[in-house]
Amino acid sequence: MFDPTAFENMKIVLEGAVYDLDFAGDVTVTNRVENINLSSLSREYEVEMELKKPQTKKRITAAIRLEAGLENLSAELLENAGDMAAELAGCHAEIKFNLDMAGQKTDGEKLLCILEEIWGKDRRIVFVSRKIQDNKGFMAECAEIKVFFGRLLTEEQISDLQPMASCCVHALQALENWANEER
Repeated sequence: MFDPTAFENMKIVLEGAVYDLDFAGDVTVTNRVENINLSSLSREYEVEMELKKPQTKKRITAAIRLEAGLENLSAELLENAGDMAAELAGCHAEIKFNLDMAGQKTDGEKLLCILEEIWGKDRRIVFVSRKIQDNKGFMAECAEIKVFFGRLLTEEQISDLQPMASCCVHALQALENWANEER
């Protein structure tokens, strides 16, 4: 019988939590990515969402990403690996927000404060703003904000995945309020 890894178990719980929010009418799942890199034996899962009924014309999305490398997989599969390896059994989580900023003043400090209130001061939050232009003169402005947790997520914290998904909805609403205020 196949025994799923911690990554697989957490991926299923996260997917269920996000799709529950979709079925409840809070968000719409807009993308789902699942990759297995056979050369490095790493895995990643990402599910992207946006508010079901946005109150702004600016597109704002949130994505939750889980990633596990070879060291995480081997820590689970090697029976005699010891206590040190047991501490590596799990995956890393990251939240990413993308904002359409066209025609809007970018206030990175304000955005960082908004997300710090939701995710806490002990999280590393990174803001990147960029302008994209193609050879036809099309110009787009976008911002990406990433929230890093700075630790390995293990199966002991699997119950944190549901609140993580709910906090993404709260953050999407807060970013939408910011976008509406900044018009």
